[in-house]
Amino acid sequence: MIQQRGTKTQVTNDATDGKALGGFLVPQEFSNELDVATLYTGQVEQLAKKLNTASGGLLDYPTVDDTGTDANLVAEAAQVTVQDMTFANKQLSAYNYSSLVRVSQQLLQDSAFDLNSFLVEAMGERIARATNAAFTTGTGSSQPQGIITGAVSGTTSTAGAIDVQNILDLIYSIDPSYRNKPTFGLMAHDAVVASIRALGTDSTNDFPIFIPSLEAGQPDRVMGLPIYVNNDMDNSLADTKKPLLAADFSKFVVRNAGGIQMLRLNERFADELEVGFVSWKRSDSRVLNSAAIKYMTSAA
Repeated sequence: MIQQRGTKTQVTNDATDGKALGGFLVPQEFSNELDVATLYTGQVEQLAKKLNTASGGLLDYPTVDDTGTDANLVAEAAQVTVQDMTFANKQLSAYNYSSLVRVSQQLLQDSAFDLNSFLVEAMGERIARATNAAFTTGTGSSQPQGIITGAVSGTTSTAGAIDVQNILDLIYSIDPSYRNKPTFGLMAHDAVVASIRALGTDSTNDFPIFIPSLEAGQPDRVMGLPIYVNNDMDNSLADTKKPLLAADFSKFVVRNAGGIQMLRLNERFADELEVGFVSWKRSDSRVLNSAAIKYMTSAA
């Protein structure tokens, strides 16, 4: 996750930074279009089970794993044996992710763009990048628990390589009660997806390993399963890396308290003729059942 601290104000011009802090937004006979640089990171929150709450108090989420207990065969008129259920509990907090930008009144006045709308979008993307990283590899201690952190190893591959059998072993390490659900799929860094796609090049397999999507907005498929790109996952097949995830994503929960908020600070920086824009989001995440979410481990 990239964290940068800034102390300068977005202005129309600056002796040190030229126009990079805002002057480029003042029209000089050019099109009123703004090219927003974006970084595609992944879809963890979109795939997860979402809990939206109005407040951010500690939230209890009870769980139960009763898969080890079967009903008993009982003879006629015989007493039925009591079989207890054992419940557990996951707690979801609301960790704060925020960003602040200061803009000069001159830039707000001179800008040819709807700067307010742009800042809402751009600052929302900042938060999305930060939370996606946390939802992927967060430690779970004073921050969200990432889906990789809460998962367990399903199979091991030889470091530096990946083959069809590795992928199949990972998929089939998960019980079919999770594997056959519509919320089941694969996830990997874009570079790892490229390595998987290369497995089908010049292959003699009678079943295609990688099937590219033919519809915009729909994921590619590997072994018939959707595969989602998440660039906050490991980007190589090196030793100790966790390059591929198989999951029933409904067993990973993201809690949002109030959604993304945006506040315009008209008075705080008024003595410098500046307006502040601060955005924030309160979120947490947890793996509910690691039996449904497993990763591939690369080992030398």
